Amino acid sequence: RDIQYTTAICCITLMRFLTEHLKVLPVSVPRQLLDNLDILMVLVPLMEAAPWQRRTKKGLEKYVENKWMKIERKDRFRLSKLEAQVWLTIYNLLMDKGCRAMYEFTNYRKDVLTRLKRYLNDLLKDQLPMLKDLQRLLEELTLMKFPAPAKPLHLVVPVANIRAAVY
Repeated sequence: RDIQYTTAICCITLMRFLTEHLKVLPVSVPRQLLDNLDILMVLVPLMEAAPWQRRTKKGLEKYVENKWMKIERKDRFRLSKLEAQVWLTIYNLLMDKGCRAMYEFTNYRKDVLTRLKRYLNDLLKDQLPMLKDLQRLLEELTLMKFPAPAKPLHLVVPVANIRAAVY
């Protein structure tokens, strides 16, 4: 169980790393993240579930440095590294103009993304100031209406070329 949890944390960290370097990656990478995996629709429920914290008989615990640690009352709003990774991944995908142009916003996706607004408080924005821009974007999304999704386009991804470049 610990191995699975640690592996999941590594995946989140890798996802954040990928989203920070989208400009130098092939266009198929952001397309895979946004279209095929729809990673934003995965990250919002992850943020809501907050698997990096739990309540036990001891009180609130957060997963820090590969172990569960009891959190003092005064530190309960301090971001853990894992939570920050998720926020930064969401930020990177939504604030990148290329990704926004590529991502097909629908009313459903808008509704899911705007659920993040409830977590964007002053304490969070003090710890990650760039989230002020994300909050503004989410407010703008709230006011927008989107058409019904169009017929999906099929993209041919040169998997053999990518695989050869990796090995």
